[in-house]
Amino acid sequence: TDFIDGGLGVATKFGKGKARLNVNLVFSDGTKWSSQVFENLKNSGEGFMLNAGATTIFRVPASFAETLAMNEDNFRDRQKAFRFDAALVHSIAIKSDLLSVELKKNGEQWELSGAGGEITSKKPVPKLVPEQIKNLVSGLGQMRAKSFLGAQKVAAKKTFTLKGADGKNVFEMLVGASLKGKNEVLVKTSLFAET
Repeated sequence: TDFIDGGLGVATKFGKGKARLNVNLVFSDGTKWSSQVFENLKNSGEGFMLNAGATTIFRVPASFAETLAMNEDNFRDRQKAFRFDAALVHSIAIKSDLLSVELKKNGEQWELSGAGGEITSKKPVPKLVPEQIKNLVSGLGQMRAKSFLGAQKVAAKKTFTLKGADGKNVFEMLVGASLKGKNEVLVKTSLFAET
């Protein structure tokens, strides 16, 4: 890493005058450390870092500030809302504008359930393939949240309800509308309070 002598005055001269990022850390032994990262006006691919109490300025990649500029979402478990025991699932109900179906596990096979084993659908329904149902359950359990939006209501366009042999919910997921211009949807699950 390159460095320049000079301290805060030089950092503000080479940078924009105001730190782009202030980092303050407190270690388990009570030791404190702080640093400031400045943008380089002459080269957008780099910045400058000045540690508190030091006169040496370090030249760092511009991405260094993004790496340090994390919020609490960067440290959250993005799979927590989707983590359930797939082995407990004995029935699946899927509801949407186009489909309403309930499947029940019978040994290793899956069968249509409900009144006369009928599916209410506006589209043809394919033959049940146990591996595809297993992949659906596995896929739901492996999803990850991209971001956390707090406790918002989701107007469900599709609902997945997975129940155990005792009839109790193992997992439920409400899928809302697609976010405009993005390949993302709002989702709320029974395992997590946030959307």
